[in-house]
Amino acid sequence: MLGNSSNAINFTGNSANSTYDWTNSNTAIGLGASGTGNITSFTPTSTGTSSVTVTPTLGSCTGTPVTFTINVNNVPTVTFDLSSVTPPCVYDPAFALPAGSPAGGTFSGPGVSGTNFNPLNAGTATHTITYSVTQNGCTGSSTSTITVDACSALEDAENMPIIIYPNPTNGLLKIEGMSSDMRTIELIDAGGRVVYKWNVNGNSMQLDLSKFSTGNYNLKISSMDKVILKKIQIKK
Repeated sequence: MLGNSSNAINFTGNSANSTYDWTNSNTAIGLGASGTGNITSFTPTSTGTSSVTVTPTLGSCTGTPVTFTINVNNVPTVTFDLSSVTPPCVYDPAFALPAGSPAGGTFSGPGVSGTNFNPLNAGTATHTITYSVTQNGCTGSSTSTITVDACSALEDAENMPIIIYPNPTNGLLKIEGMSSDMRTIELIDAGGRVVYKWNVNGNSMQLDLSKFSTGNYNLKISSMDKVILKKIQIKK
């Protein structure tokens, strides 16, 4: 890869006493025209292809030359920018990351799953997301940051005396202490997906969660201007 140190190339044969002479057809890549013994690590100075011929010798006997190819490729130029993404609240559902260039790369970082970003899994902080692309054996990458906000509505709502029990639950979950302005309850799985939604019909409700898989979830209880996020566990 252009500009990056190569791996050393070590030669072996049927005898530990063999010696090796090699020639290089293209010195423009940054490797000398010839040498004896292994090819040590070098830093390519130009892209291109070179044929290297290695001739083994044991005592007075010369073996059959072997030729292999060295390809020096450019690191792909990669761009990725999250500046257009509105900072999400920690309780927001997972969403697709904007595309990087060139296409076909992979994302990595806190809260990343495939091409999606999950604010809840990432947590409240400023996170660095990396987009990497590999072409012709060379990998380039670009990073950008995203900030997950606790959001003031969530902070205010957390002071409300809502009680959820039993937790963990094996099926039935009781919620008490909801205010009259509460509108919806959403069950959110560990991947940030809303798997079920209920309309609030009083200051207490009993939810039947028996049809959902064992695991960790979040309950998102929402009014017009407040959100409460509660961690629960379904354990069967």
